[in-house]
Amino acid sequence: MPVAAKELIRAFKAFAQDKPQDLVRLVDGVGDASSSDLTKCFESVAHKRLAEDEKRHVYACAAYLRLIRRFPDKALFRIYVRAIKTVDGRTRELIVKLLPVVNNIRDHDELCGLLRSSDVDVREAAARALGKVGGKAAFLELHAMVEEPHFQGRLEAMDAAVGMAGHHAIPVIGSLMRVGN
Repeated sequence: MPVAAKELIRAFKAFAQDKPQDLVRLVDGVGDASSSDLTKCFESVAHKRLAEDEKRHVYACAAYLRLIRRFPDKALFRIYVRAIKTVDGRTRELIVKLLPVVNNIRDHDELCGLLRSSDVDVREAAARALGKVGGKAAFLELHAMVEEPHFQGRLEAMDAAVGMAGHHAIPVIGSLMRVGN
């Protein structure tokens, strides 16, 4: 019999999974999960209290990634992008892995916008994610951004552009060199 999504949400909220296979078993047994269910599970995974317990947080992140691979939902892309600014480093790395699974091209502009952050960790995570999911529109947005005189995310934008376009990123690198760092 399939596990109800509510039981899975309770498991993520409980922070009491001593064995990773318990949470994985629940994830594998879920019959269906709505965007709301998946968001509630993510909120539990991203919670500061769970992040403080490294071992359990690693298990929860792995289980959540497995869950999203089973139930990819493009509606979550924007939620994850916005969370990059507020979560701990391990959850931020989880988000970088999640974004390609729930890729939503309509929200790439918001991901590009994270390169304007004053937080270098946020910019680096956004660049890694853009390198995996970015397309032509994101590439053009990055090109425009690096030409802005006071744009702080130039190096991260260059990394993202190279990840997206390889040698086709030469114009972005050229803009970066003209404007300076």
